[in-house]
Amino acid sequence: MGDEFESPPSGSEIDGDLYVLARAVNVQGAQIAWLIGAGSSVMSGIPTAGQLTLRFKHALYCDANGLDVQDVDPTDVRTRRLIEDYFATTQTLPGPGENDEYAASFEKAYPSADVRADFIAQLCRGLVPNYGHHLLAALMVSGRLSIVFTTNFDDLIETAVSSLADNMTPRPSLVVADLGDPDK
Repeated sequence: MGDEFESPPSGSEIDGDLYVLARAVNVQGAQIAWLIGAGSSVMSGIPTAGQLTLRFKHALYCDANGLDVQDVDPTDVRTRRLIEDYFATTQTLPGPGENDEYAASFEKAYPSADVRADFIAQLCRGLVPNYGHHLLAALMVSGRLSIVFTTNFDDLIETAVSSLADNMTPRPSLVVADLGDPDK
């Protein structure tokens, strides 16, 4: 694609915002940084922070009340209310929607950093990139996207980029930086 980018025909089903995004990616793509959140990996099987928070609270609630987790259905509305009410009255965790709710419930459910890392590794094991990851990868290897920031703990975007880049000559470089490697 060159700099030409036809405007959508009148009466088109293409949404104006989608057109603006497509135009921006076409013209300035490599100058735009993308921020990708947990929703980008849901289609690959990674639970959202909200789903994980419920899972952690469910386990903690069952432990505190001597219940078997298999016997308590956290998807039941009444059960979820019981779990939230329990934590509201004990005040052992931040309230629903507070910034540190996910982190605090994760640390309380899995006090050891090594066990938390193993839990995350297990969540990611065997998962494959979804369409969105492959789309971002295509934009990256074509030079239309240079930087993606993500809050995700999976490496599905990197996997998608590698799968495309491995078949290219010359192979585009990929630099992955994280909080554990600030020099990058």
